[in-house]
Amino acid sequence: MPETVEILCLANDFETVALKSALDCWGYTTRLHLIGRTSEVVEVLGGAAEGRHLIISAHGEKNRFLTPKLAASVRPKEKYNKGYFDAAGLKEILCLRGQIVFCNACTSGKLAKVFINGGAAAFIAPCGYPEGDDSLAFALNFYYRMRPRQKYVPDVTKAFLAVPQTQVAKREQFELFV
Repeated sequence: MPETVEILCLANDFETVALKSALDCWGYTTRLHLIGRTSEVVEVLGGAAEGRHLIISAHGEKNRFLTPKLAASVRPKEKYNKGYFDAAGLKEILCLRGQIVFCNACTSGKLAKVFINGGAAAFIAPCGYPEGDDSLAFALNFYYRMRPRQKYVPDVTKAFLAVPQTQVAKREQFELFV
C-alpha cells in the first residue's frame, strides 16, 4: 500500500501543485488541504492528518508560519485570526500522531520543539531563509529519495547535498529535528 502524504497548503500554490504532482507520479497517495480558514489549519494539525507524512506549504517569518488573509466577514468567527501561527498558537492545537512533518516556511525550523512536543516523529524545516525555489528542490529531492521506503535520517543527508552550495555556506538549508 502506498504511503500517504498530507499536504497543508497555506501559500506557495504553484510549489504545492508541483510537489503534489511529483508525489502522485512517484506512487504516494496525497491528500491536499487547500486552506481558506484558520479553523481548517486547526483541524489538520489537531489530529485530522492521518498520513505518515505531513507537508506544510507556507510562507514564514519571525519564527512563525503565515496563514491566508481572512475576509472581514470571516475573521471575527475564527479563533486564530492574527494571520500567523507561532509557537504559542501551535502549542494549543498540535495533536500529531507520529508524522514526519516537512515545513517549507522560512524560519519555521525554530518551531521544531513545539512540533516534536506536539507528536511529530520528526520535523524538517529551514531555520533561515532559503533562496528562491530551493525549498521546492529540497522537498522533491527528499521525497524522491524516500521512495524505496528507507529510513528517513540518511535521506535527509542525501537531500542536503542537492541544496546549492551558496545555501549550505549560509547555513540556511533545512534541518532535521527528532
